[in-house]
Amino acid sequence: MATTGLHLAAAKGDLAGAQARLQAGDPIDHSDQHGNAAMHHAAKGGHAALIQMLAGARGNVNLQAPTTLATPLVFAAQSGHTAAVQQLLGLGAQSALATRKGKTAIGVAQEKNHHQVVALLSQARAVGCAACRTMLNDALRSALHTMCCTMHCTV
Repeated sequence: MATTGLHLAAAKGDLAGAQARLQAGDPIDHSDQHGNAAMHHAAKGGHAALIQMLAGARGNVNLQAPTTLATPLVFAAQSGHTAAVQQLLGLGAQSALATRKGKTAIGVAQEKNHHQVVALLSQARAVGCAACRTMLNDALRSALHTMCCTMHCTV
C-alpha cells in the first residue's frame, strides 16, 4: 500500500492532476500506507469538485479505510467541510457507517463543534427517516426496505 500520484493530487485538490493519474492507470480505490484512498484525501481537504469527479470514475463514497474504518464522509465531517459533506451525501454516502472506535460522521462533527455539518447530517437523517416511515406504512415493505432503513436511520 503505497501512496500514488492520485493520492497526492486528491490531497492537494488538483482536479486535472487526479484526472491525469486516473488516465495513467492509478487505481481509484487503492489505499495508501495509512489505509486511505483518494476519496478520503479529497474529503479531508474539502474538495467537493474532486469528490464528484472521483465518484464519476466509480470511486466508492462509502469506502472504509481498512485500519480505522473511517469513510470519506467521516473525514469531511471531522474537518468541517460542509460542501464536501453535502456532495458526499448527494452521492449516496451512508452517515451510519462507523469507525473502528464506533464514531459516525455526525459524532465526529459534534466533537469538533462543526455545527453546520451537524445540522446538514441531521437534516439528511430526518429526510431518510421520513422515507422509512412511509415505507413502514407500506403493505409491500420488503426486507430490502428494512435493511435500507437500518443503514441510514441509525446514527
